[in-house]
Amino acid sequence: MNLTKSQTDALLKLGESAAGHEFVKAPVLQELLALDLIYWRQADEVDFTPAGEEVYDELAGKVA
Repeated sequence: MNLTKSQTDALLKLGESAAGHEFVKAPVLQELLALDLIYWRQADEVDFTPAGEEVYDELAGKVA
């Protein structure tokens, strides 16, 4: 998947943080939602979709 640097950085930060998504700029958050890589788990809490988990794992080097 071809992601921008800001999208890649945001996915990595989201995967490494339990603190929420406040550090991700709203436009990038919207892009990740549109790409179906994240979803709103609760009103103010995002989580990875299955596709987002796969992309995160690849970016984080968890998949060979």
